Amino acid sequence: MDNISFLHTFLLLLVYSVSFMYFYFKDRNPFFLRPKNYKKLDMMIAFTFLTSLLFILWNSIFFNLKFLGLKISNETIFFNDKFVTFLGIALAVIGWVYTIRSQLITNMRNHSIQTIMNSRLSDCYNQKLDKIYKILGNSTTLTLEQYESLSFEQKSIVHYILNYYESVAIGIRYNEFDEEIVKSMTLSQVRKTYDTFKEVIEHLTHESPSYFQHFVALYVRWK
Repeated sequence: MDNISFLHTFLLLLVYSVSFMYFYFKDRNPFFLRPKNYKKLDMMIAFTFLTSLLFILWNSIFFNLKFLGLKISNETIFFNDKFVTFLGIALAVIGWVYTIRSQLITNMRNHSIQTIMNSRLSDCYNQKLDKIYKILGNSTTLTLEQYESLSFEQKSIVHYILNYYESVAIGIRYNEFDEEIVKSMTLSQVRKTYDTFKEVIEHLTHESPSYFQHFVALYVRWK
């Protein structure tokens, strides 16, 4: 009996372990520095569903053993009060977690849209952008030589624009922003900004690798 109990326990742990490993390694990408919040909820839903399924299978085969402290008699399982109660609780938990999951996704998308739109419409951002166009003149790129000849104030304007896209990239990599929403709103600007200041970015990252590392990673991912 002890060997049988050990085997049963091992099989149960194996199912949950495989499920956990699936969610742990699924869609893993070194670009993202933190997993999406709703991925944990997906795992909770899967575990609840697995528990319900195992509860049915266990009590259909091993009548003499309890599953998670519960036991169903040999009568038809689908007409058993314990099963109906357990299944009702499981479905309620899945529905509740799924509602929270949907709300998290909606909040992330709304937050992404509002953040991008607010920055685009801000007077400070537009004023800096106008000054960038004046610095560039008729040129589409800013060479390192031109950058070195700029005044301190003009350099700070260039850094402001680059820091803006750095902050956007950080939000995406830490899953504070919805990547698809931000990409649809800023893809051309991200590419154009990087291409315009490529020499400046490479010079600054050579001096300090942490400079604009997230912006560079985002450009590489989207190019």
